[in-house]
Amino acid sequence: MAERKGYKVLLNDPPKGIGVSLDETAQNSDIITFHVPLDKSTYHLCDEVLLSKCKPGAMIINAARGGVVDEQVLLRSGHPYILDTWQNEPAINKEVLQKAFRASMHIAGYSVEGKRNASQMCLDAIAAQFGLPRIDLSAYSYPGPVSKHSGEPWLAAVTTQLKAHPEQFENLRKHYPLRSSEPA
Repeated sequence: MAERKGYKVLLNDPPKGIGVSLDETAQNSDIITFHVPLDKSTYHLCDEVLLSKCKPGAMIINAARGGVVDEQVLLRSGHPYILDTWQNEPAINKEVLQKAFRASMHIAGYSVEGKRNASQMCLDAIAAQFGLPRIDLSAYSYPGPVSKHSGEPWLAAVTTQLKAHPEQFENLRKHYPLRSSEPA
């Protein structure tokens, strides 16, 4: 998606051993996003060493798992950041939250499109495994209520809400409405 919008994308996938090195990613990226599973090889993947190699002002985004980014080091680094996952959620670090450019309560996948894409991947894998015909979900619409974008971008609104009530992290997540990327 980023490439379609004209961004140069550097891929680094440590668990799979593909793409450019993490050092090259850090030194050449204005935005670094994390989407890896949490295991021994990815715990604190974003640490003091990595952040010291980043371009000044590089935006750090953790949409992977809490623990992939060392939150205390990130806080001290001065880099702007966006967090969707937290090291000790639901008991999140309030100082890390307050200094975040944007923050959410682990709801990145709460979009109609995200749910459809994940469901499509599951169906495709099942069809491939059992030699069944592919079912294309793009023709199906979600039957339930969907929150549409309004004036304020959804992530800014969520950030404001979470910063005002970090103690309600789990409740906010449990009651977050499914949203659509389509404009209202």
